[in-house]
Amino acid sequence: MRAWTYDRNPKEKLLGLDLGIIFDVVYLGKRLIKAIWYQAKIAEEEPISLNTVPDLSEQVVRMRHHTKESYILIYTKEGVFTASDVSGYKISAVE
Repeated sequence: MRAWTYDRNPKEKLLGLDLGIIFDVVYLGKRLIKAIWYQAKIAEEEPISLNTVPDLSEQVVRMRHHTKESYILIYTKEGVFTASDVSGYKISAVE
């Protein structure tokens, strides 16, 4: 595994993401590259609607401009929840 950090010039305003994971796999001579992007928020409790979370809708639009594999993480005292979209609000607990 290789790991590295980028410069201190944040890309969040441009891309809308807090965390990105890139899988770059070579197997039997074939290469597969996948990327997953996350926007993370801290909340006192699970929000009733993700549309009420400040800046989240705009950040998701920016991420989706680059990849459909973008997701939302909501950190609360009860646990971490993930969602695939602000409008559909398909949220599930991360165990």
